[in-house]
Amino acid sequence: MQMARLAGGNLVELGRAVTLADVVALHPGRPERCLCRGSGQIVVHGKVGAQTTICGVTLAAFNRECGPRVVTLDRGEAFWIRGGSPEEWGLAQIFAAEMRDFEWREEFRQRLRTVGGRDAR
Repeated sequence: MQMARLAGGNLVELGRAVTLADVVALHPGRPERCLCRGSGQIVVHGKVGAQTTICGVTLAAFNRECGPRVVTLDRGEAFWIRGGSPEEWGLAQIFAAEMRDFEWREEFRQRLRTVGGRDAR
């Protein structure tokens, strides 16, 4: 179990590392029209040769959508906060939706029992 300290001083448990596929999945608009062509990486040619960098448009969209669920360490490595990765987050959202549905059904049953202000048991 790996832990990290956030800017506010809170300790959080880290999940898996953020991958390029996680970032590319949130590419906005039409990726084929972007400079990265949907790969999430741009090759920059400079004095020292060709270097690969992450697409700024994709990275901005990722930070907007997932920023609060990601921790970047001093070394530049990014990790999901435990429970915040797309897999875990998706399961949590499904569970929350099922609980809302269950609560709605219970409330509906209660209202059916008390039709017209009297108990219809």
